[in-house]
Amino acid sequence: MNSPTPWIIALIASVLINGALIGFLIQREVAPSTETVERAAGPERDAGPRGFNVRRFIAALPPEDRREARRRMREEAPRSRALMRESHMARRQAEMAMIAEPFDAEAAQAALANMRTSRHAVEAHIEGVLIELVADLDADTRARVLREARGRSFREEGERAGPRRRPPPPPGGG
Repeated sequence: MNSPTPWIIALIASVLINGALIGFLIQREVAPSTETVERAAGPERDAGPRGFNVRRFIAALPPEDRREARRRMREEAPRSRALMRESHMARRQAEMAMIAEPFDAEAAQAALANMRTSRHAVEAHIEGVLIELVADLDADTRARVLREARGRSFREEGERAGPRRRPPPPPGGG
């Protein structure tokens, strides 16, 4: 009979690594200091999930909106930190459920569901603030700010710019 231990260890390792990475990225995205916003760097630096960077987002806003964005982020920081703490606690509870002996699959599933819910709450809160910040901007400015926040160029159709593939050679002309 095969032991489930290697699979449980692999699952625990995966949960721990993913949780640590997500927590680290969320922490860096939610609490930008004014100094850090001012020195936001290249596209790879401080990128969050899917390449979106809150610091670059704020830095790309028009100056009068940038001041408001910084104020709103400072104002929302206590709520954001509270949600991140809850998410961290939920992740820890999920980790404990995954390594509990005897293992209770239902408890582990419930703890993992709670972890997902708490992580979603953090993301939804941040997204809500960002929506408020761009609500009064025109479409061109919103598009520019999004491009800057993602650290990428986009074609007008919305596709990511990048190296073009060469067309296939013509038939028989190979």
